[in-house]
Amino acid sequence: MLEIPVHEQEQTLGFGVWVSQKAEHFHAYREQPDSTDIGPFFGWFCTEVNAFSPTILLKSKAHFIGNGQRPSIELEPTDHPLAVAQREGISLARAWEIVHEYLPKE
Repeated sequence: MLEIPVHEQEQTLGFGVWVSQKAEHFHAYREQPDSTDIGPFFGWFCTEVNAFSPTILLKSKAHFIGNGQRPSIELEPTDHPLAVAQREGISLARAWEIVHEYLPKE
């Protein structure tokens, strides 16, 4: 999960994303999905997040948080708009704009 803080909100805006991993890192996660003692591991961001395009191949780290949950994805702290949003957060209005981009059009 890649989470973006939303200013003045407790909840974040989360995206289910894919990040490439070396085979041995992926297998370590598969063997110990409840462990917090593995990683973080480097990976290339493999998901296009349209609101911040282009996002493919951003440098990232997968933090394994245990309890069978999906890893938390941290982008390299660059000036890319998605990395800035993850680091500094976005307004509630911007979060709603992004959410509405993913809703079916009538």
